[in-house]
Amino acid sequence: PLADRLARRASRGAGMRGDWVLVRPDVPIVGILGTLLCTYTFVGIFRLVYGGVEVFSPETFRFWALRNSFHVLHSDWGFGRLLLGQPQLTTVLAAGFPIVTLFELFAPLCLVSRRFRQLFLLVMVPFHLLSWLVLDVFFWETLALYPLLLLDGARLKPAQAVA
Repeated sequence: PLADRLARRASRGAGMRGDWVLVRPDVPIVGILGTLLCTYTFVGIFRLVYGGVEVFSPETFRFWALRNSFHVLHSDWGFGRLLLGQPQLTTVLAAGFPIVTLFELFAPLCLVSRRFRQLFLLVMVPFHLLSWLVLDVFFWETLALYPLLLLDGARLKPAQAVA
């Protein structure tokens, strides 16, 4: 029923059977993005509720980076080990974590604000890449969906019926 409301039959002339044309092609994309963005919000809420402010300390960040660096699939990997000799680097990376958490909490704003969407991408793409390098945690599926965030609703126009 919902799909029927989003589609209409494009007639090709009197009495001819037409093909279904999606009237609102942005709805499925918005649904996918809404699901993706809500997962960020849930992660941010979980981090604040169960982690508290301790999760933002450099010592906590260093612990997880080192823990994950010694449990890697490839022995050459594990850039988190570099944090042992670089406490300033750990502090800088940990300082960015509250900023990432704020963007996670407000991620659904990407659906309504182009400016926030651009800022979100500027924060989250480096976050995911640094998480991959330092923490050995990589969500490639999430990064694969990021190009959808670059689309504007105005660019998704309904298909025109062929007469």
